[in-house]
Amino acid sequence: KKTYLSKCKVMTEILLKFPELHEEAFICENRIPLKHTGEASKVYKLKLPISVNIATKLFGAISIDDTLPSRKRKRSDDEETVVDNVTAIDDGTVAEESDVEGEGTQSIQRQQSSTNEANGTVLNAGNGNSDALNPGQDKVTVSAQTYQNYKSALVWWHALDNESMDKKGFPWPEEVDTAVKIQVAAYKRDIGAKKRKGIMKQRDGKMPYNLLGYKEICRFFCQMRPLRNMYTWNEGIFAGLFTKLSVNTIGVS
Repeated sequence: KKTYLSKCKVMTEILLKFPELHEEAFICENRIPLKHTGEASKVYKLKLPISVNIATKLFGAISIDDTLPSRKRKRSDDEETVVDNVTAIDDGTVAEESDVEGEGTQSIQRQQSSTNEANGTVLNAGNGNSDALNPGQDKVTVSAQTYQNYKSALVWWHALDNESMDKKGFPWPEEVDTAVKIQVAAYKRDIGAKKRKGIMKQRDGKMPYNLLGYKEICRFFCQMRPLRNMYTWNEGIFAGLFTKLSVNTIGVS
């Protein structure tokens, strides 16, 4: 829950940097965007259901933002990773993200000047456009999984009903889902291109398996012998075959 709220805070602050979108994106009072209450006191009030225009421009801005938090942080054992049946954030991705609460505002302030210069192209980013229209093509941006997690956070926030936060839930629009899915697919291709160019690291939240360790495990399973009632011949055969299948499946995926 806290992770998703932090992401929602960052997303609304990103939209806040585009004054021309305020009227369409936020609930305002005297042209000033309002904030929620309680645990969501740092999240600005979005006009829901969100429009395709606002959603696509938001994820376009995220796709070229090289100032989003990326410092590693520790996770507590009891931290929630699944919120209201929304896709969980995997351990590898969480380990790559920083404490957004501490860095979100500073990151947005650092990016303010560069965003103003890129306003003509930033709102079209992430739509599968050519590199000439992609200001983030040579930048180290968030991982593809983290980009997907921003969408998951927005879907969760969109449907959330919480009186203490002064938040009313709305169904996630199908047309918005379709548009954002296209952006996510395009962003994954962008990240693949960046990795091939050496701009971003090949590792994305997971460590490569150790080949020597894999061989040693297979050798151990091949040498297993029945030991009283603890295990039989079948145990070593099954474990060895299952390990080989798992490693080969991972290698193909």
